[in-house]
Amino acid sequence: MFPQKLWQIQIECIGPTIEIETILEELLFSLAVSVQKLTPTKKNLIVNALFDTLPNVEQVEGYLRRCELVKIVSIQLSELPQKDWVKENREQFPAFRVGRFWVHGSHITSALPPALLTICVDAAQAFGSGTHPTTKGCMQAIQSNLLSQRHVRRILDLGCGSGILSMAAKHIFPEAKILAADYDRISVKTTLQNWRLNQFPKKGFSVIHSNGFSNSKLRPNQKFDLIIANILAKPLKAFSLCISQNLSSNGRVVLSGLLTGQVRDIRAIYRHHNLFIKYHIRNDEWSTLLLAPKMTSFRG
Repeated sequence: MFPQKLWQIQIECIGPTIEIETILEELLFSLAVSVQKLTPTKKNLIVNALFDTLPNVEQVEGYLRRCELVKIVSIQLSELPQKDWVKENREQFPAFRVGRFWVHGSHITSALPPALLTICVDAAQAFGSGTHPTTKGCMQAIQSNLLSQRHVRRILDLGCGSGILSMAAKHIFPEAKILAADYDRISVKTTLQNWRLNQFPKKGFSVIHSNGFSNSKLRPNQKFDLIIANILAKPLKAFSLCISQNLSSNGRVVLSGLLTGQVRDIRAIYRHHNLFIKYHIRNDEWSTLLLAPKMTSFRG
């Protein structure tokens, strides 16, 4: 079954679309989001978002004015003919591999690879289907030898979205306790649903609603051995002190959601808090960073 009415917002833009996708999925609760090039020769991109209730265009425009990295060319709202657009959108996302991880949607019915670590996430639930370069970068960092060989007891997934990185971390660190947090209540609900869908144990896992580090469970006395933050560059800067305060003395930090051109500023801010880049992953124009205190080593 699908809604009798469905609306589409089509945004033409120039530049990286990560901010627009985040706004549409996490703040405006769109059913599905897709990105395509306007023409093969132009830099302009089209972001399409589906809604089962009529969106408020003024509200959409207000949120989009917050974007710092992308130029908005036009915004169009239209009503679509009756069709299962959500199903069609999901089927455009085939299963894919990121190192040892095999990520697939619930629409995939073929046999899963037995030798890989499988994660089931649907593209239209919440931000973090695994297809974006920033999410892939975090998944690469989580399973890298520089990190996966360490003894990790407590993990924080800040800005958990769909919960995909919490699940990836649980695969690599099965004995670790994981706390997932997001300021969007839909993401909190979705993370919990995906955790259950993938049949991870309830013990040692919790997901909370928190605007950054506002929740009482995220205080400096709550130390984590690994903090994963796949959010935009602006909140990465704003949360730098809290991240350093919540990190154990020999802990590690995975940062993503930033363009490679923004790495220099992030590096300077985190150096101020005694956290230094040990591993830099580049996927297209996006970067993922693995940081650690200066005097620590990645051996053993």
